[in-house]
Amino acid sequence: ADQVIYNLLALHATVVTLIGNFIINHLLVGIFEDYKDNKIKKINKTAFEMTSIIPVFGFVALIGGYFLVPLIMRIVYGLDLNLYLTEFCIVILGCTFYTISSILSLILISARKIIPQLIYNVSLAFFSYILCYFLVKNYSLQEVVYSYIIIMLIRFVIYILIILFMKENKYEKKNFALTSK
Repeated sequence: ADQVIYNLLALHATVVTLIGNFIINHLLVGIFEDYKDNKIKKINKTAFEMTSIIPVFGFVALIGGYFLVPLIMRIVYGLDLNLYLTEFCIVILGCTFYTISSILSLILISARKIIPQLIYNVSLAFFSYILCYFLVKNYSLQEVVYSYIIIMLIRFVIYILIILFMKENKYEKKNFALTSK
């Protein structure tokens, strides 16, 4: 039953991801062109705008979902999700972190920074496996949700740290796109 409930909670989180992907895909071509033309300030502005819009949609999904999802789930599936509102909010928050991280990842890819991401993602996958092994032993919904938010928060923080590190070290265009001279 917990797996079904988690799937229903995660289903609504995809709204945030879909909106994020729409924004990302729409602006990604421009980011690649700006990178080729060395328009670093424009890339910074675009990255800031993209990562600022996603929390707004996440907040709207959180508020709308908090009030509407239990009602809709009761009508459509006959389930009372009022018992799982905390878990629902945590999943939406985790999805918001994931979507922002995806934007930052694509910006790093446009700057040809693939190796640091590969190392980071392999490390995160290993850590996630260990975390989930210990937290999801009993397969309870709360353990799954807490594992998810911890992994998404770590993913978000690491991407922020990678970008801040590269900006702080003032990488040039050939090394990193998010710097200004």
